[in-house]
Amino acid sequence: LKRFEGYLRKRPSLKRYFKSGAPFYSVFNIGPYTFSDWKVVWRYVAPTMVAAVVGPATGGKPVIPDSKLVLCDVPSSEEAHYLAAALNSSPTRLLVQSYSVSTQLSAHVLENLSIPKFSKSDKIHESMSRLSREAHEAVRQGRTDELKRIEAAIDAAVASLWELSDEEVAEIKRSLEEM
Repeated sequence: LKRFEGYLRKRPSLKRYFKSGAPFYSVFNIGPYTFSDWKVVWRYVAPTMVAAVVGPATGGKPVIPDSKLVLCDVPSSEEAHYLAAALNSSPTRLLVQSYSVSTQLSAHVLENLSIPKFSKSDKIHESMSRLSREAHEAVRQGRTDELKRIEAAIDAAVASLWELSDEEVAEIKRSLEEM
């Protein structure tokens, strides 16, 4: 880093976010959440919400997403998949698309959703977590037909979570198709 000290000292972010005399290698927006083992991430610039679970890399080291991704740290794989299922559901995608600009899917998304705190003893939460793991595996293996079935099951679980009727979920899906 010493080789690039001159360039690093000229960074606007160093001047904006740190006091004079801060180390030239300082980085902002870094905290315990950055190094958590389990995260749910989504692209900051995207036409629609697509969330993914990120766990520790081989060797147990935490994965640190780059600045183009929004991250939400969570304490466990189960909770990460529960949150990913909620975020990837049709009701969430419609809500996000209805109020956001597709160039700014920041963390504010979580402020506009009423996602109950994860509970291992809640059958709906556990189902959403399991379905998200299945969806991640289907994507990894390129099984698109299986993924569609899993996404429909996620929508059904989320409908139960938010007490939406089958008719309301069908209307949400129609609205998404029209967008």
